[in-house]
Amino acid sequence: MQEEEAAQRAQCKKEAEEQHKEADKKKPKMNVFNPDRSIPDWVKLRPAQYALNKISSLKYIKLDYFMARGCKAAGAHTSKSVSHDTLAFTQFEDTIAIRPLAAVRPSRNIRNDEDLSWDEMMDAKNTMLHFIAKSGVWPSANAQSLVAFYVILDLHLRRLQVNGRQVLLLYQSQARQA
Repeated sequence: MQEEEAAQRAQCKKEAEEQHKEADKKKPKMNVFNPDRSIPDWVKLRPAQYALNKISSLKYIKLDYFMARGCKAAGAHTSKSVSHDTLAFTQFEDTIAIRPLAAVRPSRNIRNDEDLSWDEMMDAKNTMLHFIAKSGVWPSANAQSLVAFYVILDLHLRRLQVNGRQVLLLYQSQARQA
């Protein structure tokens, strides 16, 4: 009897271990993390793919695409009206490519540069310059020239005159399009 009880206990113990192993397999696993790694405390603005394509093709793009409002408006416009699997043909130099339609279609909610306030223009140009540098497509001299252009605008004496900022907003819009 003792042998039977010992065998039964051993069998029960073995079954319990197997159940425990099965339960462990079903438990969700946590990934190992690095406690020294920090995460940002804010989300970076992400302009519409249309704006990023304009930067990559070295073309003029309105500054409103690079404002928080413009990023939200462009993202909402493209995600609601155009499916991500809707494609369009585009031409870049001698090559024809197929891209998502959202990447080649401008937003209707974007304002002209001259309709922005001075502060909006200054904020948007910082984000635009960040994405120009990040693109790696712009020649360094051209990107630095654009940075210098905005520094000159920010320090220009006309901005202190009546309607001076509006004049400079219009000027920068036309100068960048040229």
